[in-house]
Amino acid sequence: MTDSKPKRPKNLDVLSASASCPSCGAPVKFSAITSVMSVCEYCQTTVVRKGEGFTAQGKQSLVLEDYSPLQIGAHGEFRKMAFTLVGRVQYQYEHGTWNEWRIQFSNGKTAWLSEDGGDYTLTNNAKPSDLPDYHSLAVNHRFPYSDDEYTVTDKRTATIIGCQGELPRLNQSGEELYAIDARYQRKFITLDYENGPDNSPVVFLGVATSLEQLKMQGLKDEQARNKTNLTGEKPITKLDCPNCGYPVPHVKGASTCLMCPACRGEIDLSSDTAKLVTVHSIMQGAKTTLALGDSARIIESELDSVSTTRLNDPTQEAPSNKHHDYTIIGIMRLIEVGESGAWTEYFLYSKTDGFLWLAEESNGWFVARMLNELPEKSGGGIQVLGKTWRRADSYHNRVTYAAGAFNWQVNLSDSMKLIDYRNRQEVITSEQNAEEITYTLAKPVSAQRVYHWFGKEVKLPELEVRPVPQKEPMGLHIKLMILGAILIVILILVKSCDSNSVSRAGARIGMGLIDYWLGDSNGRTGFSPSGSHK
Repeated sequence: MTDSKPKRPKNLDVLSASASCPSCGAPVKFSAITSVMSVCEYCQTTVVRKGEGFTAQGKQSLVLEDYSPLQIGAHGEFRKMAFTLVGRVQYQYEHGTWNEWRIQFSNGKTAWLSEDGGDYTLTNNAKPSDLPDYHSLAVNHRFPYSDDEYTVTDKRTATIIGCQGELPRLNQSGEELYAIDARYQRKFITLDYENGPDNSPVVFLGVATSLEQLKMQGLKDEQARNKTNLTGEKPITKLDCPNCGYPVPHVKGASTCLMCPACRGEIDLSSDTAKLVTVHSIMQGAKTTLALGDSARIIESELDSVSTTRLNDPTQEAPSNKHHDYTIIGIMRLIEVGESGAWTEYFLYSKTDGFLWLAEESNGWFVARMLNELPEKSGGGIQVLGKTWRRADSYHNRVTYAAGAFNWQVNLSDSMKLIDYRNRQEVITSEQNAEEITYTLAKPVSAQRVYHWFGKEVKLPELEVRPVPQKEPMGLHIKLMILGAILIVILILVKSCDSNSVSRAGARIGMGLIDYWLGDSNGRTGFSPSGSHK
């Protein structure tokens, strides 16, 4: 495994101050001139800089070890300017957690890298504006800022779980935050109501990005992830359910909520100890094609339009020589409210490629990934990824079964409003509730390919073989009687018509019927050659 405390690049070694921790004596660094506090990495004491002096001000709670590949000291590049991660604030809201990483550029300037569910946005302080207060905005509301029209995509209250490294102001565990996120295409804005929900917010403006685009290095467990890719080791572990003791498969650090498939217990993983939240007695069991812990190896080009490469830049081709190892960490069964439609969703996680979805529906399989870009409204549809998508359907879903791990709290009573937008065979689905709206791109994939990814045999449905019904043998005397009747009809037609064409037509009809009844027919059975049989 790589050093858990990677060194900064040489061009970022611009320490402005260093002090001994007042509690344990360990060295505490202040790399950025604007850093007001730094958390001792040995004893979690908050060290506050006041002028030339340093004082201890309480202890920080340990941050939750999550799925993040980032760590303090990791470094990258943005618009040809090198930077390093120097601090972290971890927030928890009702349904999950997210991280805010403080970065310092080689020129001494600082910014923030937000990490939420595998999505990344890089922001910096922007000019203040007379923006609405927290209570005046809701999901899907629009407001103007800096010549663009932003749409609210997320509105939440949260509390600080813990802090690491250097931060520009004093943060304490348990401190409450009111925040609103909004987007315009790939542009991103955060309204931080740090002075309360009734006051004007602090504005942070930036863009959606990815670890690949930022050329990140010194990531956590980098060597271990490479070893996993080469040897096929599975990062799956098992946690004993605190309610029934059933070993629930999950990937450590990849989720904050775990659903026991044995007792339907909901387990909270947002602290050092797994805690039982509730037991969903009304949840019914479900038989699924794939199981928790099943692993898949997927070549990135097979994901095509939902690959990380294509989503970052639709003009780029997904590499055919790069693969990722995924593990099923969660399974949900959903229904369409008020209808009979139902489908299964598999939640996959890869340490090298983040989260991915597989949906098994009545009309086939789909592979899907969330967009980190806001589509533009266009007539009755949307425009995104250089394409126009027409609105196809609107409905509500509801979870009826959940098992395994999720990076949000699954609630069986919740319902989301869904709208499908189509472009040929691909579908973009918007999912909205009172707190957020997200967009997910899905493309169809064959069952054979899905089974190949998971190394399973393709289970073809058994066809019912029905014997071809045999005609009862017709006696010779009956055939002769029918033949005589046909000949009489032919003679009457010939005598009563002067037209040669009619006579020839009657003869052809008669001879055809004779051939049929005598058993000399070349007629077909089964599907019509035109393929129109349904």
